[in-house]
Amino acid sequence: MRSDVHPVLKRGRIRKGRMASDESSGLTGLFLLSPPASLYGEDDPGKGRIAVIATDPASMDRGDFMTAEEAAWEHVSVSVKGLGRTPTWEEMAWVKRLFWLPTETVIEYHPPEAEYVNNTEALHLWRRVGQDVDRPPASLIGLVIPCRLGAYVPRDAAALRSLVARPEVAGHAR
Repeated sequence: MRSDVHPVLKRGRIRKGRMASDESSGLTGLFLLSPPASLYGEDDPGKGRIAVIATDPASMDRGDFMTAEEAAWEHVSVSVKGLGRTPTWEEMAWVKRLFWLPTETVIEYHPPEAEYVNNTEALHLWRRVGQDVDRPPASLIGLVIPCRLGAYVPRDAAALRSLVARPEVAGHAR
């Protein structure tokens, strides 16, 4: 996880109530965030506030955990307030950037069904402290289109179809 607290998180930290925290808690706490308008398309009718419950073992006392195994995991739980839906990919990626460095891989787990826990309308990101995970090659994850500023990944299927159809791109997509 980041060692600094992003200004968006500083503004969104919940400071009163049962899950209150302050600056001494680092990245651990409850945050109510307002995503930037750029996260949503022109046709999007509205956005919700993003609620995040974060656990950063680096900023917590060992006694705050039940086991050493629990202390080995960084975690955020993400939900959208007021819209009755789970977070989108864009919302989850935005939250990932607030809590982790661009070089860190985090995972959304889908465990065996016998281990499911009912957290309706919430998604979770996890990272084991001090460990990176194996990842498949980028070519297996999605289409990467080289461009002047680096790799470009289209936001949606329509943008992808439009881009790949262009003659100057068609021969270079891999």
